Amino acid sequence: MVSDNRMVRPEIIVRVGAEGGDITLLGLYTNEGWVFIRKVFEQMPALDDEPSIQHRSGTVGSWPEALGLLGRYPWHRLHPLTVHPEFHEQVWEAVVSRFKAENEPSDERLQRWKALCGKSAD
Repeated sequence: MVSDNRMVRPEIIVRVGAEGGDITLLGLYTNEGWVFIRKVFEQMPALDDEPSIQHRSGTVGSWPEALGLLGRYPWHRLHPLTVHPEFHEQVWEAVVSRFKAENEPSDERLQRWKALCGKSAD
């Protein structure tokens, strides 16, 4: 039983969309804090008669490890769909850091992240 009466089911922390699929970082709040897992869904084009691909990572117990689960993908460059309210600041910092590391100027993706993370339009 979790201490703050949360349901014991995964919550979407970050979800990004790409052509034909999405990448989702799920979190489960436990008595010890958050644990995370990455889920990837890729829908192959129907013309290829290929099945969709779905896979999950192992579970990790820290935010840096959660970012590591996402790190093998260019998740910050994909279309941001959802950011959990409790993770607005952490996700925003990670997105800004990734864009800065690539020396990329602000673009519409960064503006979408800003809006999803509850940042003002300034």
